[in-house]
Amino acid sequence: MKGSGPAVTVIFVCHGNICRSPLAEMYARHVARQEGLTAVEFASAGLIEPGNPMSTGSAGALRRLGIEPGPPESRTISLSMLARASLVLAMEEGQKRAILRDFDGLAGKVFSLGEFAGHAGVDVDDPYGGSAEDYDRMAAQVKGLIDEAWPRLRKLAGR
Repeated sequence: MKGSGPAVTVIFVCHGNICRSPLAEMYARHVARQEGLTAVEFASAGLIEPGNPMSTGSAGALRRLGIEPGPPESRTISLSMLARASLVLAMEEGQKRAILRDFDGLAGKVFSLGEFAGHAGVDVDDPYGGSAEDYDRMAAQVKGLIDEAWPRLRKLAGR
């Protein structure tokens, strides 16, 4: 364990880091807080330009799950983020492949969320520009996959 910080860092990744990955980050952080799981840190990033606010659709979907969204701005995945990550969970298989193609030495710690939850080939649908129902469907999908993956995440954190 490095210093007094979390022993494990999990980074969720999607295309723009404004819809799916920040929702996944905040949902996972919420579950960890409920369980008192402090040995894991959750973050999120995207594959394209940084500095955009979380989509209002994802913020609304989080509120409907009973989670108050934070004020994050989108970030672009970087070599330094990946170097400190214990696990990287992309929202789509294509995003996973892009990360593995663009950054060396990450085999074994980059998965799609679906794959990590035991559903290889399952991508999280991108609701960008869609209705509130589209965002709620995405949120339910993310929640379901994280809930299914939670025993593995807990084990990764040593609990």
